[in-house]
Amino acid sequence: MTAGRVTLSTRAIERTFGALAAEELGVPASSSSVDLHDERGSLAVSVSAPVALGRGTVLEAAQAARQRVLTDGPALTGAAIANARIRVRSLHDVEPRRVR
Repeated sequence: MTAGRVTLSTRAIERTFGALAAEELGVPASSSSVDLHDERGSLAVSVSAPVALGRGTVLEAAQAARQRVLTDGPALTGAAIANARIRVRSLHDVEPRRVR
């Protein structure tokens, strides 16, 4: 085995957290934005994204997204998360795509 280390870029971590939240909110990952801040050596995560209608209540969807970031985020990135905040910025009526 060779000596060295592996690091993840801030952008990779942001995309991971954004994708986790977006999946729970029922929207494309590209529709989310993420801000990371240092909080005493751990990360404070703020995700802003729309939520798809039909995913229970908006509050339930936001809570599920927050929980997903808090549990799966560290497992996937190795980052310690101090807290996570989800901001729902709009509602989307997602209609299934029709195949022609």
